Amino acid sequence: MTKANHNASPSGKSASNSKRNHASLKVPTLEAEMIQLRDDFAEFSDISAFLNHAMANTLSGQEVLNPEIIAGARICSHCLQSRTSQLKQDIQRIHARYAKEHKEKIK
Repeated sequence: MTKANHNASPSGKSASNSKRNHASLKVPTLEAEMIQLRDDFAEFSDISAFLNHAMANTLSGQEVLNPEIIAGARICSHCLQSRTSQLKQDIQRIHARYAKEHKEKIK
């Protein structure tokens, strides 16, 4: 669920990656993971809405299909498919963690 940072340090690694690797030694709280999932889903939803609007405009004849639009649509489609898969995995992982952490409380 993390996003890449393009600020490279002299070592060739990003400063963010270095901090993240150190920070990744700590397991994020379930609450933090759920908040990140919500943020990731909101971003995914915005991109999906934008693409659906663009596709509707194109299909209704308001936009002319040209090679750039077609190439962009393919790239965006691939990204959305990949992101959908990742979000499903994240939801399953967080659900399993929630169930495990709350199983003892239910008994």
